[in-house]
Amino acid sequence: MRPPKGWNTGRPRGWFVGAGPAFRIEEIREAFLTRISVTGELDLATGPALAERFRDVSLAVRRKPRGQRTVRVDLSNVEFIDSTGVHVLYEAIHHATSDGWRLQIERELRPQVRDVARITGLDRFFTASEAG
Repeated sequence: MRPPKGWNTGRPRGWFVGAGPAFRIEEIREAFLTRISVTGELDLATGPALAERFRDVSLAVRRKPRGQRTVRVDLSNVEFIDSTGVHVLYEAIHHATSDGWRLQIERELRPQVRDVARITGLDRFFTASEAG
C-alpha cells in the first residue's frame, strides 16, 4: 500500500509530513527509563505512527528489570491533539498497566493540549516530579 498523497516518505523513521507541521517521534533510552518526545500534530494522520512506536517500546521495556520499566512521554512540542491522539495515549496507558510497565506524561504542555488533557482525564498520568 502506498502512503497517502502529500506524505514525504524520504525522511528517516519517525518523521511524517502531512497537511500540518512535520510530525516527529524521538526515542531516547536512558538507564532507568525510556523517553519518547513527540513534535507536531497528534491526530488521525499521525496517531497510528505513535501507536506503532508504543508497541515497539512495550516489547523492549518488558524485557527490562522491574525498576526500569518506565516510559515518559514528552508532548511539550505537540501543537494539536484530537480524539485519535487521546485514544492512542489511553491505549498505551492500558497496555502499560496490563503488561507491567508505567507510562507517564510530562506536565509541560501547550495550553490547547493541556486543556484537552484536563478535559479527557489524561492529566491523571502526568509525572508527579515536575511542577504543574
